Amino acid sequence: MEKFSDFRDKGTGISPFMPIPNPDDDKVLMKYLINPIVFAIKLPFAIALVPLLLLTTIVPQLHKLLLGIYLTVFFNVKQVEFLVDGVKKSNTKVINAKKPHINDIVFINFSSPLDSLALDLTSQTRNNIFLYIAKDGSIQEIGSPKAAFIFALTGATSIQSNNVDESLNLQKYKNKTVFLIIEGTTTNNKAILKFPKAFNLKLFVETNKSQFKFKAVNIKSHPTYLTVSPIPQSLHSFIYKNLSSICFNVSYKLKLFDDLGTSFTEDNVREKMSNFGRLKLISEDFDVDTKARFVKSYNRVKR
Repeated sequence: MEKFSDFRDKGTGISPFMPIPNPDDDKVLMKYLINPIVFAIKLPFAIALVPLLLLTTIVPQLHKLLLGIYLTVFFNVKQVEFLVDGVKKSNTKVINAKKPHINDIVFINFSSPLDSLALDLTSQTRNNIFLYIAKDGSIQEIGSPKAAFIFALTGATSIQSNNVDESLNLQKYKNKTVFLIIEGTTTNNKAILKFPKAFNLKLFVETNKSQFKFKAVNIKSHPTYLTVSPIPQSLHSFIYKNLSSICFNVSYKLKLFDDLGTSFTEDNVREKMSNFGRLKLISEDFDVDTKARFVKSYNRVKR
């Protein structure tokens, strides 16, 4: 949209915070009749199965089985494909061995509440914790996959730390799988933002390399109008959009990079996380502060 041209990257033409329109909104019969009926049918079952889903977290394999079914039936996810860079798709033994495990710090991009569930589904353990890089360069805790689901709807907070360097030490998360949202916020899954400017990647790696192994996962979903939440929205609106849909064609592709090089430069990590250009790398003009300005402008225009 031309009125938001100031929030479009000059190099790629991408506006990373722009919501993706739902094509059903242009179909009167679908929007006002079919979608509400489908939602009314699915909702009671979706609510009834949540306690069972939570209870089974103590039995990882059963939990993953039920989570996969839940994502398919209620969130239209037909496929969650996990690949490893440099490993053939058919080599499932190696791929499974390289999936996120305890004492891994996994750099991730983040665009949707469903991202955390897809990662939980593919992780080798149930001890998954989500963190993000705040705009002051500190590491802030989000929590469980469920907490990360809610975080994706609200976006990053303005939390500031008085001990940034101290927050970079993740020793207290030992024996967990740490998923770190490097951009500090959600986007529309078209690009990879720069790390927050104040974040010291070199110090972070030096602080944690004796305790953790570093990996990166590129997350790509399709169609994005059902999955992404680049600007804050209510839980109800996201649930309604997904449960009311009859489009069972959402696919997730997660690609892991476990060789991030020895220098651990931001450019190197971001290149891997973009899956070598599948998601575009955009300029440092786009960060959490840019997103805050975009959200304010977007809500003012839509009001």
